[in-house]
Amino acid sequence: MKIRSLTCPNCNGPLHPQANRALTICVYCNSTLRLEPDADPRQVVEATTPSAEALQAIKQLLLNGRRAEALEQYQRLTGASATDAAGAVDDLAQQLRLNVFREQPVANLGFLIALAQISLPTALVWFVSQNIIATSLVALALLAFTAWYFAPGVRLRWLNDFGVTAPATVLKVSALGQLERRNARPLQLMRLWLEVRPPGQAAFQLEKNVVANPATADRLREGLVIEVACDPARQHAVPRAPLKVLNE
Repeated sequence: MKIRSLTCPNCNGPLHPQANRALTICVYCNSTLRLEPDADPRQVVEATTPSAEALQAIKQLLLNGRRAEALEQYQRLTGASATDAAGAVDDLAQQLRLNVFREQPVANLGFLIALAQISLPTALVWFVSQNIIATSLVALALLAFTAWYFAPGVRLRWLNDFGVTAPATVLKVSALGQLERRNARPLQLMRLWLEVRPPGQAAFQLEKNVVANPATADRLREGLVIEVACDPARQHAVPRAPLKVLNE
């Protein structure tokens, strides 16, 4: 269970620690924040800012799936207890959302991959067994898995293509780490805190992880106004791809 969102005293960015955490990490300014355990609502009672480079290295370890190393480095950096450090690192990992690719709009290539993921194994089973029941079961299992895996991206693709166009101001931006690609420059995982202003409706705020190429990542900064596609009723939005800047 998450507690109500707190605000970082160093940068005013939103914090989302779990209810039982004694420490949490601001994903925007890398501050380590100690929380008052018995206060209602919870309050930040101490804030320290370790080396930005060291925290960035810990984020990258988490992105690479190396939690144990990230935890060891964070504990050594802050002197926190094993329990407190584990809670803070796990909250940070949740903020990074390691399944980030599932939460990006599906590109046309993604649809082709999904089709191949279903059709090629199904065809192989039919070729080997010539059994319609076995082939049908394999096809249904692959269809169910593919639908589960690609569903978030398909919803965001629909939102990107048919959502309400609105301006959004970047309130906070944080470089979370790099996503390596074979034979290509790494992509940058960015955390954005946006204020979205749908035409004729109330503004709302949300946080969003986006995958950006290096050129796009270099343009993202606080105060930038970008175009998003949004669903005002659900208060959900996705930055247009490619990035469309409305006001530098």
